[in-house]
Order: sequence, then structure tokens, then C-alpha cells
Amino acid sequence: MNRRTVSAGALLTLGLVLTGCTGLGGGKLTGPSQPPPDSGSASTADPTKPGTTEQTESGCARSAKPAECAEWTDTTPESGDKLFAVRQQDPVAAAQMLCSSLPTATWEKYLGKKVYRVVQGESRPACVVSAGDDQLVVGVSLLGGSPLAEYVARYESDATLAPIADGITVAGVPAMRTANKADTDGVDVDREDLLLAPTGTATDPGVLHVQLTLRPARGKPQGTPVDRSRLEVRDAITTDLLKALFPKN
Repeated sequence: MNRRTVSAGALLTLGLVLTGCTGLGGGKLTGPSQPPPDSGSASTADPTKPGTTEQTESGCARSAKPAECAEWTDTTPESGDKLFAVRQQDPVAAAQMLCSSLPTATWEKYLGKKVYRVVQGESRPACVVSAGDDQLVVGVSLLGGSPLAEYVARYESDATLAPIADGITVAGVPAMRTANKADTDGVDVDREDLLLAPTGTATDPGVLHVQLTLRPARGKPQGTPVDRSRLEVRDAITTDLLKALFPKN
């Protein structure tokens, strides 16, 4: 697959784009205005352990669409097939597990001090982790059923989608990267999407979707450059997520 350009609308048609804190999917996902007691907001939380945080402010209060947002709740993650089974039964719980898979210290290593985790969207809930400055956002979700190979085939057979997709390997597993020209020009919002075969086999059902969105500081005018070097954490974040959620025996 070669990387060229395509309109962002083509990606949205397939429902593969996460939009940070602006809502994912349709419908509403209503959460409390403050983190619940079990969200790790206590000052005794250990930031080096998965699922714990010192997030004492509401993440959803920072969202552009708080009515479609739920506060992150510390949830012991399942892994592998069990994680996809949870996604089938309770997609919101699965998204909470995705948000709980890495410790605060790890997220802060990649995004900077003070990160915010929320679950966004209802038709396909996703974990959304935002840097304290709101300029770098990581979205993580699960796509059940179809294997990566089917997504690849769908892109390769579409004259509009094929030019914007690359077949790559991340952490030893096959992946497809999608990005259009407007999302890689270093101006306004830049974005990269990864669809991964988490088991390491592209024909196995189930896909892990990781998206990084980089945007200017709030209030900046259109045409503001963004620091694309911040996207260089993509593979490291993805590797840590794979290790936590799909450990190899």
C-alpha cells in the first residue's frame, strides 16, 4: 500500500476516526461531572501502577461535548480474547479497561504532566487520553469481528482509500496506518490512525485502533503550526498498549 492523500470524509465513512474530546460515534454517553470515588482520584493513588491516577479534575468538563462523555473509572483490564468478549457484552466497560491499561506515569512520560482520561462515544465507545495542554490526544478502541486483513482488503479495493494507507509493523504485529495530506502537513490539526492485529496474525478477528491527534493550543488562529515531533511517541504508546492488553505467552 502506498501513502498519498484522501479526504477525511472517506475515513469517517468507515467510522475509523476518533476525534479526541469532541465525541465518538453517535448517541449520548452521560457521565458524572466529577470523577467517581473509584477513579483513582485519591491522593494516595500510585501513579506507577496501571489504573491509578491523581486526576482530581473532571475530564468530561474539558470536553467539547460533555453530554457524550463519561469519566474514567479505574477498571481492572481483561486481556486478549477476554477483552474482546467484554467489548461484545459491554463496550463502555471495555473502553474503561483500555483507559486503565497503562499507569499514569507511563501516560505522563509520553504526553507530559497531568493527563486526563475519559470514555467518549456510545455506538463505539473509546478511551480518550488528553495531555494537560490539550494539544496531544490519544484515542484507543476495539473493533470486533472483522480481522485486520478485511480492513486492508477494503482499502486496497477502493480507489479513494488505497492511496492513503500504508502496511507497517508495530511491536512485531501487522498494522495499517492511514493519514491524509491535510493531517500530515504540520498545520492546524494533524492526525494518524493505526489499525493493528493485536494477536500478530492479520486474519484473526478483532482489531486494536490507536489514533493520535495533534492540535494547536486553544484559541490559536487557523493556520497555526503544530509540533509534529510530539507524534513520535506513537509506536512507543502502541507497544505499551499491546504488551498490557495482548501479552504474548
